[in-house]
Amino acid sequence: MTRCTTSLQQNKGFSLIEMAVVLVILAFIIGSLVVPISTIRDTQKRDEAEQENQEITEAILGYAMANGYLPCPASAATNGNENRNGSNDCLTEHGFVPALTLGLRGMRDDQGRLLDPWNQPYRYSLTNINNWEYAKNIQLNSTSPDYQICDQAGCAGTSVLASQVVFVVFSLGNDGAQTTTSPDQLENTDNDNDFVTRELTDATGTEFNDLIHWVSTHELVVQLVRAGQLN
Repeated sequence: MTRCTTSLQQNKGFSLIEMAVVLVILAFIIGSLVVPISTIRDTQKRDEAEQENQEITEAILGYAMANGYLPCPASAATNGNENRNGSNDCLTEHGFVPALTLGLRGMRDDQGRLLDPWNQPYRYSLTNINNWEYAKNIQLNSTSPDYQICDQAGCAGTSVLASQVVFVVFSLGNDGAQTTTSPDQLENTDNDNDFVTRELTDATGTEFNDLIHWVSTHELVVQLVRAGQLN
């Protein structure tokens, strides 16, 4: 009886080694769950940004269909209004979505800029070709716009995916508030006529997570003809 009692008492608890093993296993299980959950959340945010980019693009086209010209980009000082002067020229080529002018809903910062799911402002660039022709009076024979979309910085040779692009709407993705060294991401914020879109990657130095939407002159003309703005 004494031996049996002692054996039962010894089996009542775990040893320190057994507890350590259990804790290691639990830590491994929890750690394996954290990455997928964060990945799922980031994927959800990218889906939200894609949808919002599309809605912004449609609102800009709707503005053009109603007015016969495109809205100017907003600046950080215009509180969500397009940045346009009395001569009907845009004062900003590479700026932000004019959310107030377009009547868009969504989260905004204290400068009135529409925010993406990572709380960074959506960007909007409009070609200034021929003294802001597309911000004044679009015609069937309007000057061909000079923006182009490529799959790498520099837009050399076969990297061009789309040309004669009139405007671009984009989010800088989940690293929008951070400094990047990726040439392809820097291409989207260097205020020139070239923009990049390509596969998502987090590789340091070549990272890319921008989300780009664009409209070519041909797409724009089709919408304006349907709206009766062009004959």
